[in-house]
Amino acid sequence: MNAVRIWGLLLLCLPGLCWGAEPPTVHLANGTLHGFSEVDEYPVATYLGVPFAAPPVGDLRWRAPQPVAPWQGIRKAQTFAPACAQIGNFYASDDAATFGQPYGSEDCLYLNVWVPVAQTNRVRPVLVFVHGGAGVAGSAALPGYNGRRLAYELDAVVVSVQYRLGIFGGLVLPALHRGNGLDDSGAYGLLDQIAALHWVQENIAAFGGDPDAVTLMGHSAGAVSLWSLLRSPLAEGLFARAVSLSGIPMSHKRKDVIERGETFVSNLREAGVVAQTAAEYRALSTEQVVAAGRGLKALGAYADGTVLPLDDTRDGPLLNPVPMLMGNVANEASMLLILRYGRMDRDGLWQATQQHDEMERRDLLSWFGRLRMSLASRFFNGMVERRLARSADALSAAGMPVYRYTFDWADYSAPWSEMFGAFHGLDIPFWFGNFQGDSEHFFRFVWSPESEAQRNFIHRQLTVALANFMRQSSPDPLGEDWPLWDERRQLREVH
Repeated sequence: MNAVRIWGLLLLCLPGLCWGAEPPTVHLANGTLHGFSEVDEYPVATYLGVPFAAPPVGDLRWRAPQPVAPWQGIRKAQTFAPACAQIGNFYASDDAATFGQPYGSEDCLYLNVWVPVAQTNRVRPVLVFVHGGAGVAGSAALPGYNGRRLAYELDAVVVSVQYRLGIFGGLVLPALHRGNGLDDSGAYGLLDQIAALHWVQENIAAFGGDPDAVTLMGHSAGAVSLWSLLRSPLAEGLFARAVSLSGIPMSHKRKDVIERGETFVSNLREAGVVAQTAAEYRALSTEQVVAAGRGLKALGAYADGTVLPLDDTRDGPLLNPVPMLMGNVANEASMLLILRYGRMDRDGLWQATQQHDEMERRDLLSWFGRLRMSLASRFFNGMVERRLARSADALSAAGMPVYRYTFDWADYSAPWSEMFGAFHGLDIPFWFGNFQGDSEHFFRFVWSPESEAQRNFIHRQLTVALANFMRQSSPDPLGEDWPLWDERRQLREVH
């Protein structure tokens, strides 16, 4: 038995936490958790499906998250919780049988924690990850988001969070109003994330984590939420640093949020469902709500005076400025535009990515489609770059160090690389180090044995940068490889 495996069998205790040959146990204010430990390549203790708020069901549907009820005995934390209710898609599952139909559960406010088993005499920094999916899709249980390798290599506690999506995560409807600013804001998904960050502040020390060294990382819609949290008085003091991945600040007008609620009601009526009171809306089945919300864009917090100040805009004011590592991929729009200008829908795209060796360029786009996609992509990428530059300037003006990167790796086979380049989400496997081999998953068409060494090298570069940033607010203590964003607007290319 090698030294790593022997170490995994030794008894190790930190404040509130012990493990050895038995599943690791942690004692929280609300009860005791049993996780499980893996002691091979990445020795980590794992806790899955940990509740951070009461299930938002019944009378708690469309209300701000409520505290977790204490439990008796030992709660097993060894399996992922269901995804939040949505229409199934490849942002939430690698199982094509779940696509296009109601998927997940309303009882979904859970998080996952990964802790290195190596003994240390100091508390570890904490990384909290919020997944993307346009605010209507996604799951913290997606294999690409598994934090085991990242926790081990960062020597940090890694947490992934779920939050309500779609119409469950955002709905402003007069019939639901209670005269309570939090409940009436309609920004339930963002409030879920705030509740999860409070949970981290109150409980992460039991896992050996430092509540004063929390780095919040959001991707896509998760990064959009991150920018809202920088502007929310409710998020003050909940994180010390931030990593924004392919997300830009956004804001919504109250009239748009109201109109979305009216459309939801109209969709219900078209389906023969009439509800008028809060009790009747909360009596609707999950499937009825999912169906009536299908196709509606997610609209998060607006300037309601509670979650966001009345003078809030997408550019500020920044109430909680923190050091920021922010980036985007070189071709943010390509994967989205292929669905608009290409010859296949989402199901067709999934099927194509699983048999990529048989694809040809003409199967994806016509000549005219390629032209339209190219022009639209240039416009979209330019808009993203300008918005990110303006946001970086605002943080710099607030005295915060900012580091920008563009991820442009696209060393994979044609016709995919020619069509998509470094597409939206491609950097996520490089951050987590989860390339998933040849199993069915959305990135399958990208990976090849020939690029494995290169991919792992880039992952190690990013891991070192992230570890430095989480501890020192700089991805490069020497300031050479990751230049500080300033009046020269410097950024780093990752390729």
